[in-house]
Order: sequence, then C-alpha cells, then structure tokens
Amino acid sequence: MATNKSKAGGHRWKIGIMVGTFYSDYTMSVISELYRRFSDTNVDLYIYPGADTIRYRNTFTMIDEGSGSHYYSLYGYSKFEDLDLLVVSFGTISGVQNTIALEEFLSGLSETPIILLENDTDIPNGMHITMDDYAGLRDCMEHLIEGHGCRNIAYLSGPKNLKDSAERLRAYQETMLAHGLPFREERIAYGDFSDQVDSLVEQLFMHNKQLDAIVCANDMMAESAYRVAKKHGYVVGQDIAVTGFDDLPMAWAMDPPLTTVRQDYEGLAEAVEKSAWELLDGKKAASVVLPTKLIERMSCGCKTVKRIETDSPFLVQNMRKSWEELKEHRFQNLMCSVLFRNMLSEFASIRYFCRRLGEQLQMIETKNAALFLTEEPMRLEEKDKMYVPKALRLCLLLDEEEMRVHDLADAEIFGYGDLGKVIHTTGKDSVIATYLLYCGAVQYGLFCVEIPLDKLVFYYTLSLEIGSGLRHLHLAMEQQQMRLELEKKNQELHYAATRDILTGLYNRNGVIQRAVAFVHEYKKGDRFAAIMADLDHLKQINDTFGHGEGDAAICAAANILKEALPEGSPAGRSGGDEFSCMFFLEAEKQVGQFQQRVKELCDAFNETSGKPYYVNISIGCHVFSFDEIDDLSLITNLADKQLYEAKKYRRKNVVRELGDMQQKKETVASYPCESG
Repeated sequence: MATNKSKAGGHRWKIGIMVGTFYSDYTMSVISELYRRFSDTNVDLYIYPGADTIRYRNTFTMIDEGSGSHYYSLYGYSKFEDLDLLVVSFGTISGVQNTIALEEFLSGLSETPIILLENDTDIPNGMHITMDDYAGLRDCMEHLIEGHGCRNIAYLSGPKNLKDSAERLRAYQETMLAHGLPFREERIAYGDFSDQVDSLVEQLFMHNKQLDAIVCANDMMAESAYRVAKKHGYVVGQDIAVTGFDDLPMAWAMDPPLTTVRQDYEGLAEAVEKSAWELLDGKKAASVVLPTKLIERMSCGCKTVKRIETDSPFLVQNMRKSWEELKEHRFQNLMCSVLFRNMLSEFASIRYFCRRLGEQLQMIETKNAALFLTEEPMRLEEKDKMYVPKALRLCLLLDEEEMRVHDLADAEIFGYGDLGKVIHTTGKDSVIATYLLYCGAVQYGLFCVEIPLDKLVFYYTLSLEIGSGLRHLHLAMEQQQMRLELEKKNQELHYAATRDILTGLYNRNGVIQRAVAFVHEYKKGDRFAAIMADLDHLKQINDTFGHGEGDAAICAAANILKEALPEGSPAGRSGGDEFSCMFFLEAEKQVGQFQQRVKELCDAFNETSGKPYYVNISIGCHVFSFDEIDDLSLITNLADKQLYEAKKYRRKNVVRELGDMQQKKETVASYPCESG
C-alpha cells in the first residue's frame, strides 16, 4: 500500500464509479479490483450502476422499457453526493446509451476530477486510462493467420460509436490488408458487447459460407459465437476458430477454453489508484495506455495449452459449473424484476393482468402454467392458522398450444382435488411446482408451473413478484372503483344542476350549455331553428283544477315537444310554462313541419287524455346560422319575439266546456316564423 499522506488522517474521500451496466463480467472485474484496492483506505466508493439492459434469451424485443432514460439521469444525481473524484467507464455507458456524446456526458460534471476509462479523449478536468486495443487485436489476428493459416475470418465488432471498439475494428481491417486478405463488409457484424448477439452471428454464417475463424471484440460475444457454431454443427477449435478480447474469468472455463486478448485489470486498477491519489492531492496525472497480451488457448486450434495451472479436469468442470450457475442466478434475479414491471399496467383488470403474465411466461419459454385465484383476497387475521379457500378460479392457463385468460366472473371453479386435472408434467425431467401467491398478510391464490427441478428457486422468486403484482392490481382496482363511484356522483350532481326535476328536460342553464355544444357538432354554413314554446293558459289550469293538474299539463307539453323534435335535439324548460328547443335544419320546410307536428300531437293528446282542459302550445321560431351561436341571447330574444306574436292566435280558453263554445266562433291562424 502506498504511503501518500492523503491516505492517512480522519478525512474520508468520496470516489464515484460510473458504469453503464453491471450485468457484465468486464464491468464487475473492474469494480471488484477497484474495491479491493480502495477497501482498506479512507475512501468511500459510490457505485452508479447504469442501464442494465436485461434481454430474454436470444431476443431483443423485451428490454425493460424506459430504463435507459432513468439510468442516464442517475449519473446526474451524483451531484448530490459531493464527490471528490469520478471514475467513468464511458465505454460501458455509451455502449448502452449509444446517443450520448462524451462532451455532453461530462458537461454536468466539470467541477469534479475525472479518470476516464475506455476513451482516450483529453479532458480539462482529468485524464484517461486505456488499453492498447489495436495491438491486442492485431496480435490475435496474426496468430490466426500465421499460426493457424486462417484466411476466411469474420469479425464480430462492438458498437460503432466506442473508441476501443473502433480501434479493434481498425486492427482487424489493417491486419487483413497487410496479409493480402480481402475483407468485405458482410464479414463484419456490430454487436453490443453482450452475450446475446446470436442473431448477428447467424448473419455472419449466412453471408459467409466457408468461415474458418470468428474474431470477437470481447469475450461475452464469443459465447454467442460458441452457441451458434455448435448449432451449425461446428466444433470450436477444430472446425472453426473463435477468439475473444478481455480475458474475463469465464474465458478459460469455456468449452473449449477461449483464446483471447488479456486486458490487465490489475494494472488498470493500479493505474486508477495511483492517478486517483495524485488528483486528490491536487496534482496533474498523466494519461496511461496499458499493454495487452494474447492468451493462446484451445478455441483457436492450439492443442497443448493447459486450461489452468493445475490442469485438473475435475476442478475445471466444477469451476465452470459454479460460474454458469452464478451467471444464471444473476440473470434470473434481474429478469424477475423486469417480468414484474411488465405485468403492471394502468388497465386494472384481472383478465389484462393474466394476459400480460402469460405473455411474460411465454417469453421465458415456460411450457405449462396455471394461475388460480381466490374469489376475494384473503387476509390473515391470526398467526399460525391455515387459510385455505373452498374453491379457486382458473384465470390463466398456459400450455404448449395456447393461452387462455379469464376474469374472475367467468373463470372455471375448481374445488379440492381438482387442480391435478388442469396441469401435469410433459416430460421426465420436469416437476409441477405449486407456489402460494401472497403479499404481506394477504393471499391471492396459487401459481402452478411445470419446470425443471433446478428452476425451483427462480420460479419461487417469480411467484413473489406475481404476489406483489396482484397486490398492486387490487389496489388499482379499488382506486378504479372509487373513481367510477365519484364519476357517478359527479354525473348525478351534474344532472341535478342541469335538469328540470318535473319534466326531465334540461333546465335553463342546461339547455343553454347543450345548445352551444350541439351547434358545434356541425360545421360552418349549417343552419338551425331556435324554438321558444309556451303552454297556453297554465294559470287558468292551476286556478281551475289545481297545481297538480298544472304540473301534469306541463309534463304533457314537455313530452309533446320531445316527440316532435328530431332525435338528439336540445330541449329544456326555461321556467314555469316556457320551453326552449333547437334543431338542425336540412331544409326550411322543416320549421312548418315541426309546428304542424306539435299541433297534431296536441290534438291527439286532447282526444284521449280525458282531462277537463286542453293542452295547447304556442311556438316562436328563429332560424340562424352556425356563425351566430356566439350571440345566443339575441337568437333567443328573436325566437321569443315570434312566440309573443304566436300567442295572439292561441285558444282564448283551455277549459273544455268554455273553450269549445268559444272555438266555434274563432278561426285559428298559422304560427308565424322569422328567418335570420
């Protein structure tokens, strides 16, 4: 350990480490080595793990949606920590967020000293540490060409926007040319440094029929090359050479062990440590380029290379198994979180939740699964008591042929002993696992799934996420029900505020609001009829027969006007015996037709009502255009003026005996109408 004075005393330094993804052996190797070197010093490490793009096996369609933007923001939150120094693994960050420029990324971090990794751009507030990527890839290419006679070499590159990736690509191209070997663009594919680039390797095989080597820009992508080569019947190290770059811990454990270019992680961490103390002391630190070294193993065709120093097949086998199990465990834990988040939705229904769950299970190649839910969530009120419902409902059934989903109301009911009829094993290497779905003190049902025995823990973790998802769903459903009830109450309040209680028509305010909205459903140039109507002699009916009969006459007049109007036309009771209506005019003659229809309906009512009075309605009409609706009060006044004229011709008496005698002496004129 160095003895720099900055390492002594009570002051604690804050060093931030920013990475683009921690689901990478490269990133974890860098972080682990830095942690080892700083763990015994007066330094606190702050890790900023970026966008961990979790991919389902060999698919690129189910990335955790929206994570990129959030993780990009994460780096800005480092300001809250008041860091003394930043170590930025910009290669991994820009590899995930490939639209980020270095200047843009560092613009908000200008006050903090920075050690920049995987990029040799000079920056005013720090220095960079890089590997000799060009020399490493060149040595690998020359080993394949000169040592193994390879001629048809494909290259699986990293992202185009990364400097280390570009240097390795340049080494591939220039080494091919230096040896007189032509290279074509179809021999190059651009991956993302992950181990899920199988589709790109497939393209290399498709467009290049006689490949004898695939050079990969990192070890992770070499895993995909191994898988696809095996799928096509190639034996790596015999039929085709595959190489990597990085020399991650998994490289020697691959089968066969991977020939790769070693990056000196210990040397990198040592350089970071040395530069960090210099920068923390306020000194200038010189940028560093570290050497790389070709590590020859069996994947390129070398036959006598030992796997590890002990060359113990048993040790190699067990270490490979442990590494694979660790990698799978990490992958599955992260995937559970993504599955859960993809199950959540603003659509609060059991059917939709089950469909989303079924789709996620299909994406991870679950063959058979069933989700059984209780009629209602069951809350555990007492400890050490078994809570079991009498029946369950099958809301999701997934098998190799189809997926079926149901709401609780239409789901099939299953009692004790019935579940075995629904799901069973399809192979000797699988079991049916049954998991209780719960969250907190609440039970929701069962999740039954056919799985290999070694997936018990993963699906248990998944069942916990499903339980959390059901809790979220029921809370959302409760909120949705509350919203519906609130909307219903608001509708009732709106109805009471805009409707006339006696007739059910709009009241004065309601008919004005509806009339304006009604006109705006049409277009400029359209014409409308505004109607003011009056029940004749309401006072006489009230005085002679009582207010009950007066109310009955008002209701009769309201029904007559509603029936005479075209469907959907606004109609309201303005107050007392007055009514306001409006309808769309397709032709001017509709005004007269409406007036005639009202008269006919009044006559029909009077002939059959048995009332001791007549129900007659006086009508005033004003025709107006779409553009005039802004002055509704003027339109109403003009229609009301016509109503005043119409009243001059109404029946003088609505009491039947008196009215009939007077009717013989008079002739009723037609109703006047004015067009605007």
